[in-house]
Amino acid sequence: MKPICFSELLGNEEIKQRLSRMISKRMMGHALLFSGAEGIGKSSFAWALAAHLMKEYDPEKEHCRKIATGHHPDVHVYHPEGKLGLHSLQALRQFTDEVYLPPYEASWKIFIIHDADRMLSYSANALLKTFEEPPSRTVIILISRSRGSLLPTILSRCSIFHFRPISSLLIKNFLKTHYSLEESMCHSIARQAQGSLGAAIKLITHGDGARLSLLHLLAQGPLGDYRSLQQGIQAIAGQLEIAKKRVEKGAKEELYQFSVDQLSLQEQHALEKEVEGLIALATAHEAEALFDSILSWYSDLQLLLLGGSSSYLANLDFYSQLEQAVQRGDFKPLDQVSQAVEKAYLALQRSTPLSLCLETLFLTLDHV
Repeated sequence: MKPICFSELLGNEEIKQRLSRMISKRMMGHALLFSGAEGIGKSSFAWALAAHLMKEYDPEKEHCRKIATGHHPDVHVYHPEGKLGLHSLQALRQFTDEVYLPPYEASWKIFIIHDADRMLSYSANALLKTFEEPPSRTVIILISRSRGSLLPTILSRCSIFHFRPISSLLIKNFLKTHYSLEESMCHSIARQAQGSLGAAIKLITHGDGARLSLLHLLAQGPLGDYRSLQQGIQAIAGQLEIAKKRVEKGAKEELYQFSVDQLSLQEQHALEKEVEGLIALATAHEAEALFDSILSWYSDLQLLLLGGSSSYLANLDFYSQLEQAVQRGDFKPLDQVSQAVEKAYLALQRSTPLSLCLETLFLTLDHV
């Protein structure tokens, strides 16, 4: 269910207040940019904003009910498409045609463009006329992890809302309220989530097999032979494949609102490209999370080496293994680790296979 009230959302109280003021004073901008890390509520805020705008002429709350199910005809959602996970020029041209049509049912039209930073420059340029001459009672919400990747001409026409990570305390309290978990487990998951409620929920519902495989590999210290490294990386790759299939299943459930038999061949093809796009982005995010986990491992080692409190550990569930690693002297300077991770991630962005990126990184960090 999509949220229809700001009170349902966790964290970012300043943004709730700012959006509420814009609505109450009837000063809603035509183009908004919601930027910030993955899983901190940007999409949920977009849906809640849509519901707030449509409440004005919704005495029967019919619009809110449709928004809650994610099926309102005047809320248009765009995702990146294809194996590269990019917004196609065709989809954005369709958007520019749709945006000038009158609403179907409500008094507002809302357009939510996910991962707006995944637009090539010529695709983004297709939006400029719409941003320069926006139709009345239309709100375009761009959602992006990195506003720096958007064209300056797009940014200059947006009201920018930068979402902050949710505090570990808020996440821990949310987990205690909504899940039957011990407080220590809630605390551990909240620390691992690093400000992302979405990541915390994912850890509870699906676990994080790739992270666990990675940390178990790191916990072994220098492996002694190349074959052990390859076996460890194969275990990580296997967990990523499981996660990929889960994302594919979830994407199909979200996007295939009707039986495929009821769709035209063109509509089926468009949905298939959108599913491919969601899988491509999810795979990229999983890979980035692995690199973050490597950094967090070495940060935890540094914390323990300096005598810091274990309550600040990102990987509290690996406390004993971290202590053993410190005793063995497995740590390296954080700036050296950070540079190695950055180099590996850059190689991944240039289409180097993840397994090769991890292999090179582990060799650089003397784990063989």
